[in-house]
Amino acid sequence: MRVQLSLNENPFGASHLAIEAVSRRMFGMNRYPFHDRLEDALAEHLEMPRNYLLTSSGSTEILNFAVLSSFYNNHGHTITGQPSYFDIPGRTERFGGTVKRIPVTKDWGLDLDAMKAAIDDDTRLINICNPNNPTGQILDPDALERFILDVPEHILILVDEAYIEFAGESYRSMIPLTKQAKNLLIARTFSKAYGLAGVRVGYGVAQPDLLARLTKFSAGLNKNTLSVEAAIAALQDQNHVRHSVDMVRKGREYL
Repeated sequence: MRVQLSLNENPFGASHLAIEAVSRRMFGMNRYPFHDRLEDALAEHLEMPRNYLLTSSGSTEILNFAVLSSFYNNHGHTITGQPSYFDIPGRTERFGGTVKRIPVTKDWGLDLDAMKAAIDDDTRLINICNPNNPTGQILDPDALERFILDVPEHILILVDEAYIEFAGESYRSMIPLTKQAKNLLIARTFSKAYGLAGVRVGYGVAQPDLLARLTKFSAGLNKNTLSVEAAIAALQDQNHVRHSVDMVRKGREYL
């Protein structure tokens, strides 16, 4: 079997609870998933209001919505780290925007001060990948929160938390800050720590008005009967997540 290491797929697979949940629902594939069971499960897991959640086909769809909502019939630029995850800057350029790539610091972390200094009247989107991909560095949560609150409200701030589980259980997510910051969008995925890359489940967290702005670009019916069941069951198996994270940590220390 050929493995492309740069994809960061979970080598330990999905939770057995997720696999069993999918097997139980296989004969329901003829039905559309006209329900909000995953949204309800996420709201309970994150302790966030249900209307702050937008599920998606992987977090890639959330990133796409962020760029579309920022650059559709609108000129300007995205601010991002360099190196950092390529998706947002790549989409920005494909949609006709430009990108300000801010070099990381000498210890490979995102340079929030330099990113803030790069903001001007043409800034439409700020991309913060935390933990950063590919450098793996995490930002001080207090510094990140101050940065977010200092950004003008007309600029969309996308905080990509695809690898947040690997920052440690005590590390503070920016999800609760969405209640205060109207322009903050958090992207999350089930592809990494949960081992569900193949069934494509992600979600965004933001205030309802911002989510409404994003869903203007949604084709609708982007949920999948089997992936929803897998994600709901995976949320119930946090032991599997902790095992995956712990094994990655031990492998990192060994390397």
